[in-house]
Amino acid sequence: MDASIRRAIDGGLTCDITTRGRRSGQLRRIEIWYFVVDGVVYLTGTPGPRDWYANLLADPQLTFH
Repeated sequence: MDASIRRAIDGGLTCDITTRGRRSGQLRRIEIWYFVVDGVVYLTGTPGPRDWYANLLADPQLTFH
């Protein structure tokens, strides 16, 4: 990963992600929180079932904006 991208990720707490809808197949973009722990990026949200998470289980590719 490019060093400038790593610095941007390390410095933020919110981002947008785009996932593919598991039923519709359409791209879905949402704002979400994330944390970086020991160089690993973790996405987080409020408790309970979330569509973005179900979409990632069906198709684990995402775009991190």
